[in-house]
Amino acid sequence: MQELKADYFKTLESAPAINDNAFPGYDWSRKIVDFIELFVSLVKSGTITKDQKEPELSETINYFSQIFHIEVNSLYQKLGDIKRRKQKESPMWGRLIQSFQQYLDKTPKE
Repeated sequence: MQELKADYFKTLESAPAINDNAFPGYDWSRKIVDFIELFVSLVKSGTITKDQKEPELSETINYFSQIFHIEVNSLYQKLGDIKRRKQKESPMWGRLIQSFQQYLDKTPKE
C-alpha cells in the first residue's frame, strides 16, 4: 500500500499542469465518486490511452479533474470505498443510459 501511495504522488507531480483558463465554463456538476467511476471505466476499458498504453489512474484523474475544475483527494481510498459499498451497481450508469436514451428518443431519425 505504501508503494501505491508513493507511485500516486510521483505520478501527480509528473502530470502536466493545465491552465485554469484552458477550459473555461466546463465544470463537473455531479458527485466526485461519479467522476472517478467514469474515468476509471474509460481507462480500464481502453477508451482512454496514453502513448497507446493504459495510463496511470491517478495521472488520468488528476488531468481530467483539472479540466473540469474539481479536486479529487484520496483517490485510492475512494476506490476502496466504492468497492465496499453495499450497492454494487453505480447509480450514475443508470442516469447516463437514461439520458442517452432520452436524447435518442427526442432527436429526429434521418
